[in-house]
Amino acid sequence: MSAMKWGMAAVAVCLVVAPALAAIPEAVAVPQDVLKSAYGQSLAFDDAATGGEHAIRVYDAQGKLVRDLDLADFLPREYVQALPHDAAGLHWRREVHLEDARQAQFSVPVPGAAEGGDALQFSIDLQDGTVRTSQIREYLAAADQARELATR
Repeated sequence: MSAMKWGMAAVAVCLVVAPALAAIPEAVAVPQDVLKSAYGQSLAFDDAATGGEHAIRVYDAQGKLVRDLDLADFLPREYVQALPHDAAGLHWRREVHLEDARQAQFSVPVPGAAEGGDALQFSIDLQDGTVRTSQIREYLAAADQARELATR
């Protein structure tokens, strides 16, 4: 009977603690860079995965994950594979800065470009994590170049 009371108490504690633990932001990978907007949204960039998984995470002002982006969500698979990488991870981005309280800008090197060479410019919406580029022609040319590099 005593064991049953302790079991019920343990279940009650778990039910009380579980929602509080669920509200804690994910911290699976330690991001390399984190930007915080004037309104409290956070943008975390992670270079650790060689396949581009969890490359960008957008959090709202309360720390809740809004969007978790892999590079393949906005770049072709061959493009990601053609980016330089080593044991430390994928070297997929260059410049990163907050444009305003609603979006951030970042650049991704063009596959096969020398370090400091050509890069595509992207913006990311801090409200919903949508990634955009206005360099459509350059994007398509870089994707073609990545496919060509993949066939070699």
